[in-house]
Amino acid sequence: MMETPRAQVLFEDHRQRIFKHTDRLFVGLMIFQWIGGIILALVVSPKTWIGRQVKLIFIVWAAIFFGGAIAIVPVALGVFMPGKELHVM
Repeated sequence: MMETPRAQVLFEDHRQRIFKHTDRLFVGLMIFQWIGGIILALVVSPKTWIGRQVKLIFIVWAAIFFGGAIAIVPVALGVFMPGKELHVM
């Protein structure tokens, strides 16, 4: 069955809106799980006490910086290129 050009345009528009919405949902999910990982590292990992000074252990800093490094690319793509295809090769 042959689709009319108008139906094709409407279908593609709706499809693109779904892609953009899905990308934005995943941006929220990535940020949520990054913050959740930081909170989990703060709650689960103990703090190292040196005299009166409190020093957070490596696991907390790793959750902040490595988690952010992992999340930055998908978040940036979802914010700046929602709904677009990324052709790597």
